[in-house]
Amino acid sequence: MICGENGTLLTWFGKDAAKIGPDDLPDLYDVSWSRQGGLVAVGAKGTILKIKRNGESTVENPVNGKLLGVSSSGITMAVGERGIVVACNETCKVVRSKTSEDLVAITMDPGGYDGWAVAKDGTLLLINPSSGTVEEAIETGKKGLNSIAWAPMSVGYPFPRDVKAIYTSRAPLPAVGTAKKPEAAVEFDKSNTPHRDKNAAMRGFTTPLLFGTLTKDLDSNGNPRHFNSALLIDSRGNVLGRYDKIFLLLFGEYLPFSSTFPFLKDLLPEAGDFKPGTELGVFDLGDANAGILICYEGIIPSFTRKVAKLEPDLLINLTNDAWFGKTMEPYLHLQLATFRAIEHRKAMIRSTNTGVTAVVDPAGRLVQQTSIYDPETIVADIPLMQEPTIYRKYGELFAWACCGLSVLLVGLAMILGRRKQ
Repeated sequence: MICGENGTLLTWFGKDAAKIGPDDLPDLYDVSWSRQGGLVAVGAKGTILKIKRNGESTVENPVNGKLLGVSSSGITMAVGERGIVVACNETCKVVRSKTSEDLVAITMDPGGYDGWAVAKDGTLLLINPSSGTVEEAIETGKKGLNSIAWAPMSVGYPFPRDVKAIYTSRAPLPAVGTAKKPEAAVEFDKSNTPHRDKNAAMRGFTTPLLFGTLTKDLDSNGNPRHFNSALLIDSRGNVLGRYDKIFLLLFGEYLPFSSTFPFLKDLLPEAGDFKPGTELGVFDLGDANAGILICYEGIIPSFTRKVAKLEPDLLINLTNDAWFGKTMEPYLHLQLATFRAIEHRKAMIRSTNTGVTAVVDPAGRLVQQTSIYDPETIVADIPLMQEPTIYRKYGELFAWACCGLSVLLVGLAMILGRRKQ
């Protein structure tokens, strides 16, 4: 579809062009198409031309001014000079804008979840197509902007390993169910919340978030690789950091020698096939640096020591102990992880999907903790410490020295015992 001066509107297929639409239209500046509404073109004098799939056309002029951009999804939105924003369903109406600058272009994702309009002065408007309203004006600091386009995104998991941003939902978090029917809130959310919002990692809040997820990429031969990862995102879903788990769980996340002997995967089909990461994870949180440990990495002293050598201010352990069920193992897992706080005199935040979420101070004391299954929230002040410890400097040297001394003493005792005989 092509539009231009003097009301030019053409459809182009192969090498053939055909004029469509009524005559005597003013200059047209942009054109869009949606399966629901058909073709929409906008132009001078606030003109909005709509042509349905059956060829029926209508012209509206809901505003006096140039309309410079249009985009369609479940709803059609048009923008123009002096910050004009128009929403069109059966009819078109002007909606309240958040800028008086000329808006030159607009785009919406095909799912109709988000829309963005851009002005020449660098203003970016965030539009909610569901309600046809402008929600926010963002200053990009870049003047002379002329166009904007929607970039395709992956839906579902795993995330691409090089993901730059993830979807953040404005939908509120599910309400809490009643004592008689605790599942009521989940059932309501299941029926009334779009799938995309139900599965958003950030939903109903804008606090930066660190969470565990799966990521994937392709190896040099084009074969898929999967990683157990942690992502840090800001309030808009921009990815600030990624850490891929290095110490994988034997038989749970990988099967030894399966690349050499592929038949082993048939014998143990439930075993994972994750690839280990290669770089230690320390994330910049603004006022502090956090060393990231995933699952049982938090109970491996030598590995945590490597992370501590990068001088984080605190340790964060992400894990999911659901597979232990209602046993003492989740509490044992927590107790084993607390030693890492003691060894390095650093507070540890332990966040679990299912398990014991806790805050451990640098002396290994449990400041706060949750139960295993109930939904709970912890807010705590975390001490940030950077004092190097003996263990960080020398590791297991003392333990090995004790082992060596023990061997020496046993050998000496055996020698002295023989001499007495």
